[in-house]
Amino acid sequence: MNTDRCSSVVSFILLVVASADCSQGNLVVIILGLIAAVLAIGMLYWAFTSPRYREVEGKVDGCFAIAGYVFMLFTLIMIVVAIWRAADQAWVRRTWVPVEAEVISSELVSSDISWDGSALIIIDGKLQTTGFAYGVESRYRYAFAGRQREATLLSCCTVYENRAREWLAAHGPSSRQRLYVHPTDEARVSLGGADASIAYASAPRAVREALPFVVVGTACLLIARSMVLKRARSAGLR
Repeated sequence: MNTDRCSSVVSFILLVVASADCSQGNLVVIILGLIAAVLAIGMLYWAFTSPRYREVEGKVDGCFAIAGYVFMLFTLIMIVVAIWRAADQAWVRRTWVPVEAEVISSELVSSDISWDGSALIIIDGKLQTTGFAYGVESRYRYAFAGRQREATLLSCCTVYENRAREWLAAHGPSSRQRLYVHPTDEARVSLGGADASIAYASAPRAVREALPFVVVGTACLLIARSMVLKRARSAGLR
């Protein structure tokens, strides 16, 4: 297997693994995905700038290559966003004060997003559309600094209603959930990324959003690469 195809496959596999971690947004796995994507772009760039192939490169090849690099650039941006989000939640879990909280109440909330167009989702292997986003609003009771306190947190949003209902079922009244309280600002309370499966600003979501870019980008680059190689063989350069 050529180094360009190998690096692209490794990048894609690591991104899939990172996107599968929907609980805490594993920072190490996401960083590995970033390294793989950088290596893929570097190897593909090396392949495309080889002098013996550049001289037989055509305009169509170049257009595919440019498109591929643009998509891979967006991939890197989304992975950097994922790293930032994962690092932010890791910092919360390390530096904020953990408390065990009791769920007082939880309810499913929804928002009509049809004004911005319907979202495509996959349920039971079938492609469907939805015009709603879902979240869960929960009230928590916990002890902090010798006093009983309450906090209302909104975990939002996902277009998959089943994910929101799963979170709701696991956080019914009297269930327990770890919260994190800011050490100097008691009004700031966080779930520390526990709701990453339904939260919009989560590391796994950013990685999942990067997957279409890496798929399309890799496809464009490999198409361009195969066109260059075919023309190079015809010219007797390989």
